[in-house]
Amino acid sequence: MRRNTLLTYSLLGTATVLIGVAVASAQSQPGADPNGGTGGTSLGAVTLDADNPRTIAQQLSLAEQYVSHMGVMRDGMEHSRRDAIEANDPVKYICLDDKLYQMYVALRSGTDRKAQLELAASRDDKEITDHEFLILSFVYQRAQQLDVEAKQCIGKDKAFVGESSTTSEVDPNLPQEDSTEYPDPGVVLQPPLSGSNIK
Repeated sequence: MRRNTLLTYSLLGTATVLIGVAVASAQSQPGADPNGGTGGTSLGAVTLDADNPRTIAQQLSLAEQYVSHMGVMRDGMEHSRRDAIEANDPVKYICLDDKLYQMYVALRSGTDRKAQLELAASRDDKEITDHEFLILSFVYQRAQQLDVEAKQCIGKDKAFVGESSTTSEVDPNLPQEDSTEYPDPGVVLQPPLSGSNIK
């Protein structure tokens, strides 16, 4: 009885958080792509299909990927924050520091949820694994959103992944000699004589 009551309250709390995240996400980033991870392979948007629930094995596999990818995103934020320190850019540093702190909280929460999921899986408790996986999925979505916001701190587009590069091609038909060197005329030019006899 107590377990069912706790589960009901947990699900209600999760639903409330979910609605809040969905509304905030829709207001702050209309049409934002949640796949903008910093480095690594993006796992895409989390989809929760009630008509096609995941098996415990699938949940465990995805939980491992989610937590691992959150670690990759955290490492990318730390690297960007170090760059901001070296560039002596306090605005970027403060923005990144805030996002990184939130990412650490999300990663800790995700790691705890993964541990609870594994514990429930060891007991073959599908009800609890579904619950833990649901919460972990939303923690992972929040981590993806933080990664997008961290990229915006440093001026990168939310869909931008990797560093930019520039290539140049030189026309092989251009002359090889250096055109900036002027030829020596071989004549020493004297300044013109004064036209005035005034001394």
